[in-house]
Amino acid sequence: MSEARIRQVVVLGGGLAGWAAAAALSHTLREQRMRIRVLEQPHSAPDSLAEATLPYTTAFHRKLDINERDLMAFTQATFRLGTEFLGWWPGQEPAFMPLGRHGAGIDYLPFQHYAIRKHLDGDTTPMDAYSIGAQAARRGVFTHPSDDSSSPLFTMAYGLHVDSSLYAQYMRLVAQQNGVQAITGHWTDIRQDADNGFVEAVVLDNGEALEADLFIDAGGPGKPLLERGFDVRFLGWSGLMPCQRVLSRHVPAKRVEPPRTDNLALACGWKRRLPLQDRVVEELSFPDTLIDERQALQVLDAVKGQDISARSLRIGRLERFWVANVVTLGPAAGSLDGLAAGPLDLAQRGIVRLLELFPDRQCDPALAGEYNLQTGWEYDNLRDFHLAHRLGVPAFGTSLRGVTASPALRARMDVFDCHGQLPQFRGETFDENGWASLFLVQGRWPAAYNRCLDSLDLARLDERFRKTRELISKAVAQMPSQRDYLARYCPAMPR
Repeated sequence: MSEARIRQVVVLGGGLAGWAAAAALSHTLREQRMRIRVLEQPHSAPDSLAEATLPYTTAFHRKLDINERDLMAFTQATFRLGTEFLGWWPGQEPAFMPLGRHGAGIDYLPFQHYAIRKHLDGDTTPMDAYSIGAQAARRGVFTHPSDDSSSPLFTMAYGLHVDSSLYAQYMRLVAQQNGVQAITGHWTDIRQDADNGFVEAVVLDNGEALEADLFIDAGGPGKPLLERGFDVRFLGWSGLMPCQRVLSRHVPAKRVEPPRTDNLALACGWKRRLPLQDRVVEELSFPDTLIDERQALQVLDAVKGQDISARSLRIGRLERFWVANVVTLGPAAGSLDGLAAGPLDLAQRGIVRLLELFPDRQCDPALAGEYNLQTGWEYDNLRDFHLAHRLGVPAFGTSLRGVTASPALRARMDVFDCHGQLPQFRGETFDENGWASLFLVQGRWPAAYNRCLDSLDLARLDERFRKTRELISKAVAQMPSQRDYLARYCPAMPR
């Protein structure tokens, strides 16, 4: 069996996805002593200035034995408890979407069912009151979650804001310490086995051929290897997510920034703020069919001479992500508009999935088939989660005219509108709590409650909810500011 193991891997493209993949493979498979090479394009700019990640990122780092303090210091990272939405849903100003849970399950039903029961009984307490993440983010405070299930901190979860370029550099260092080799150049052609179609080598512009048993394409949003060598179709979703153009800039941090991402809805798209330790990244996402770049710069309030980063998103996904001995990750596999999950989140989940299904040199089609199923479900469910943020937003009426929910999203909304239950499908990035939080912070209250709660003692429920609010308030009052917490946790290291 050892003769069939993969001995050489070539990763096409550095950046966030490529170097994260190289770091993960070289750490997890270090005993196999395989040769891993990363082909970087010379002078390539990062896809984004900053990333806002989901809690999955912290789990990914733990798998790689990465010290969070060191990584956050190196990447100028801050904590992220969720996203605050301004101007999105009428009557819900502002609305906060936490990464952790609202409240906690009381008996055998998730928290949203009890909240719906109280709402239909006339309770008008905002959902934010039951989210420790929302309360902490509003006050600009932070502490790590607790493993004690009796603590309100148990329901809190966090992601990170990281500088994209520095994050790629950090993963590059991790990978190179594990023996990964960096190569600079452009690949222009591929050499394939005439019998089974496996890629034997990619040919560089200098004529050199990089041979490998497994190729990981993390090369960005340009035409990926699977489209060029295997005629894999790209499924475009630009009609569902028309904001495919993004302008970004760094601005000084004028105040102590809270541990959250801010999203402001505009008539032409939305503006996003991602706070780092030493600066803030502002982004404007817009459809170039609605406004041109000159108008977008005015909306971003950019001044002459300011360094502006511009990029275009290829919204959609590949029909398949793994064919023969080629696996595609990151923007090469597909892109969303970053409203709920960014490219780093998708890349990390794809990397872990590849490790769980890691093949030998035969690359059994059953492994590729399972990878393609799981990844396709993940992208499709995330497409619906992103779309659910937009439907019914007055500011997006022009750009989303004629857009309808997919059958799966319509089924979710119909069941939830009935009495608060939420179907869960395979390949979910956001669980039932995430979907329920999204709908409820939008002010989408069901018409009825779950009939299992007919005999519920409302006085006891009121007392339970009052105690939950009190515990959250006390816990938040004891938290240090994010600035003070970061100063102790990860003082910025020199680079």
